[in-house]
Amino acid sequence: MPRLVPALGSLGDRAATALPARGTVAPFEPMAAERFVLEGQGFAEGRAHGDELARGWPPASLAEVLECANRTTRVFPKVLGGRGHGYGWDREDGRTPHWYPQGITGSADADPSGLLTEREVHAVSWYSKRGHGARLSLVDVAARRYRHVLCVRPTGGDGFEPVKVHAGGVAWVRNFIYVADTRRGLRVFDTQRILHVPERSREATHGYAYLMPQVGAFRSTGAALLFSFTSLDRSEPATLAVGEYTRGRGGQVVRWPIDLATGLLTSEKAIEAHRAPVDRLQGVASVAGHLLASSSRRGGRLYVGRASEPLRRLVWWPFHPEDLYVSWPTDEIYSLTEDPGARMVMGVQFAELGL
Repeated sequence: MPRLVPALGSLGDRAATALPARGTVAPFEPMAAERFVLEGQGFAEGRAHGDELARGWPPASLAEVLECANRTTRVFPKVLGGRGHGYGWDREDGRTPHWYPQGITGSADADPSGLLTEREVHAVSWYSKRGHGARLSLVDVAARRYRHVLCVRPTGGDGFEPVKVHAGGVAWVRNFIYVADTRRGLRVFDTQRILHVPERSREATHGYAYLMPQVGAFRSTGAALLFSFTSLDRSEPATLAVGEYTRGRGGQVVRWPIDLATGLLTSEKAIEAHRAPVDRLQGVASVAGHLLASSSRRGGRLYVGRASEPLRRLVWWPFHPEDLYVSWPTDEIYSLTEDPGARMVMGVQFAELGL
């Protein structure tokens, strides 16, 4: 497994104009959407508890966190046979068996310019194998630096608890970051409420210098749905998509309308739902009327096609791929891998996918 990243990089010598297709699969199957319901919960209480927690620790801006980034990425200028580019984590994060990266989002989700604090920023979610909860890596892409921020739920006063979720997908809408909570729905964190932890108090935060508090949640109260990943589609009407990982075919992908001005869902009821024609779904995204589906079937596959048409199965997708993220300003689709020794974030131009 540790030799996978060098192997991917070595494929850069091969000429290519588009990721080659290897056959097709059936289209996504439409379903009734209104039976899927997300109910907003705990926002007033979450903000109040967050205010109480902030009385003990000073607030920190997103810019401060990025300026204080203390880790460096490793650049991979050519991956996927030279069709894409990417970066890896530092030595510790690239190999640790205690934290696993899962979801990816970024400044192109949060703002149509693709920039926050005049930077291209990625946010990658990780879950802990040691019970430390979930964290977000905030990456200054151009500067090749990043910092981990621990996700917490304020409980009142100076109390808080780790957010113990798989964090399989994330989406960044305005100042809110949505994190998938597999069996319950979506947890919502606020980048405008980040807290700085003084060094003397970091034993309580497992050594993390920054916390991002949960300010609310959207709980699933309708038809059964696993919240394995999530992604934002900024086209009209803007939607937040949620999908589920299943070992067999038929994983559900459901969309809710979202207000890009407020960053919040505008309806409890979903407006679109489909069943996936492929198994082991890890991420779904929308680009110019096309659906992209990332799957860990037989190691890794990417499927591309319009919602009503058969999907093209593309090869050269990485082993054990995870979530998908669309960067409209740069015309790229991003994904990431999770295995220790073979972890990377990679971007591919739309044109390489035939979009």
